[in-house]
Amino acid sequence: MIRLRKWKLNRRALGLVAGALACVLLGAALRLAYEAYWSRQTADAPESDVESLATVVTDMLGPGASVDEPPPAFSWPVEGTLVGAFGWHRDLLSGEWRYRDGVRIQAPPSSTVRASAAGTVDAVNAVPVKAADAVSAASGGYEVRIKHSNDFETCYSPLEKVEVTPGVRVSAGAPLGQLPSEPGRAVLDFKLIQAGEPQNPDDHI
Repeated sequence: MIRLRKWKLNRRALGLVAGALACVLLGAALRLAYEAYWSRQTADAPESDVESLATVVTDMLGPGASVDEPPPAFSWPVEGTLVGAFGWHRDLLSGEWRYRDGVRIQAPPSSTVRASAAGTVDAVNAVPVKAADAVSAASGGYEVRIKHSNDFETCYSPLEKVEVTPGVRVSAGAPLGQLPSEPGRAVLDFKLIQAGEPQNPDDHI
């Protein structure tokens, strides 16, 4: 009777051990399956997440925006008085409506014009003199064009003396040249463009 009871106890102990071992093996198998499943899921997640984030950020920053670079911090290129606002205006001489794709800033003669933001000088072009534009600030001199991050571009004219050349990297506030020495022509035509579309500088400065 005693031996039979011991045998039953041993069988019960063996059953408990076998059950515990089975639970351990089942748990290990489930854990391996879980880790294998999520490793496959997370392997694809970063690329899709980055693409989605890039799309959202690009939409927020605008056309041609770069996720890697912040938008340029623009400033006014010369100290003076705004005498020509961006957009549609009535010409004082002809009375016709015209569209101005930049702003005009009147400043003291020979004022130094500075880069509105850091960038690379894209071109230095001579501005042709037109008889019809004899009183225009853009008659003669030079135009400096600078490319910035996020597909921005700025244009400055007319400059009587130019201190930069194409391909040169300039910092924000770097001198580009001087306005004409004649008081009537010391008016800067300043343009800000993004992805080929003229922008109102007031919206970015």
